[in-house]
Formats: sequence, C-alpha cells, structure tokens
Amino acid sequence: MVDKDSDARALEMAREAIEGCVLRGLDMVGLSGRDVILFYVKSRFGLSVEKIPDDPDSFVTALRTIFGIRAASLLESIIHELGEYSPQSESEGEQVESFTNTLREGKLSVEQGIM
Repeated sequence: MVDKDSDARALEMAREAIEGCVLRGLDMVGLSGRDVILFYVKSRFGLSVEKIPDDPDSFVTALRTIFGIRAASLLESIIHELGEYSPQSESEGEQVESFTNTLREGKLSVEQGIM
C-alpha cells in the first residue's frame, strides 16, 4: 500500500512541477501573453494548464497551431525550466523526463516543419 501511495504522491508532484515549468516557460512572453496563450489553448484545444501534463502532444500541437515555427522558442523555454527542476523521487523524475522528451521531440518536429 505504501508503494501505491508514494507513486501517487510522486505523480502528483510531477504534475505540479510540469505545470509550474510550463507557466514559467511561457512567461517569456510576459504574464498577459502567457494568459492569452493559455486561454487560447484551453478554448480551442480544451487543454487547461492542469491537463497539459497528461497530453504534451496536444500542447505541442496547440503551440504549433498558434505560433508556427516560433513555437520552438516557447518549447525551448519550457524545456529549460524542466531541466532546472530537481525531482524528489525517481518516479517523479521519470514522469518529468517523459514529458520533457515529448516536448523535445515536438520542438524538433516544429523546427523541421513536420506536422
């Protein structure tokens, strides 16, 4: 039972870390710009900031739709924030790493013009 509880806590901590890194990464466009991006992502793609950790591919698609090739800069900023994060457990680190890898792949596809 302890393992399930610790895994659930690690997953929750990873989700919170990812959400925070996404917000800080989007801050590169200013707080108002970040809020506009998040509003558009939620209204057009149904992806609230709380759902982004569960669906990084849709988040990449949303940014690519909004910004085209310029989405790569935003993704790089978020990837940088994720790289600065220090997970508290191996399980949490694996979740954050998986999300980061998906964003890296998305950034590469944006840069190469692959849809």
